[in-house]
Amino acid sequence: MASIRELKQRIDLHDLAEKLGLERPGGTGNYKSPHHADKNPSISIFDAGKAWKDFSSENGGDCISLVRFVEEIDNVPDAMRRLHELYSIP
Repeated sequence: MASIRELKQRIDLHDLAEKLGLERPGGTGNYKSPHHADKNPSISIFDAGKAWKDFSSENGGDCISLVRFVEEIDNVPDAMRRLHELYSIP
């Protein structure tokens, strides 16, 4: 199993957002939040695709926190397992 550090280095959040089904109107700019009607996309990905922030809820972080936020996963080990599944990492 890849470590947290390895996952953070390997995973681009734009790619992860796509795998998680986040909507990105126009294909550029911010993503819509999956937890409420988001007329103006509020999830921003920055820092070369390694960090994110949802300006409507003040949540943010890295790939682990994004998968936890979107899929409402309660803990880090389950989020890591999900990332391994999404990226076919043994």
